[in-house]
Amino acid sequence: MLSSEDVPGFLYHFDTLEDPRVDRKKLYPLTELLFVVICANLCGAQSWCDLKTVIMLESRVSSGGHTSIEQRYFISSLAANAKQIAQTIRSHWAVENSLHWVLNVTLREDDSRVRNDHAPENRSMVRHIILNRLQNTKKKFKDMSIRRLQKKAGWGDSTLDMILMAAF
Repeated sequence: MLSSEDVPGFLYHFDTLEDPRVDRKKLYPLTELLFVVICANLCGAQSWCDLKTVIMLESRVSSGGHTSIEQRYFISSLAANAKQIAQTIRSHWAVENSLHWVLNVTLREDDSRVRNDHAPENRSMVRHIILNRLQNTKKKFKDMSIRRLQKKAGWGDSTLDMILMAAF
């Protein structure tokens, strides 16, 4: 196991190695890739089947004259080209962000202060079930938002019954 005194020497060793990988005229340090591989191995990646790619995604966001650059790393079983991998990552996060937005706006998920034991997971599951029921019922109330349908359910038992029985 590495001690804190070993880390600078360890990093220096890999900084001095030649790294021929260049993309868009930018060099990517070998230490970044090694860090991802080491973390993946610590998490049990050696038992993952068909691990084929290590991906580094760099995002640039400009706002108010300030540009921030964020690098995210992924490991994948995809043996695809960069365009396919980027599209897969974008579509995953589009679904994730959309679901999070609906859960936060309609069910105020971010306001939850439940922290003990398994309660956060249990509450999250209940919120997902509620959202599914509301979305199934919304097909009958096309002009009504999920939030309005939720309020309508609180005002009368007939709408609440319809929501609870939506999948049955």
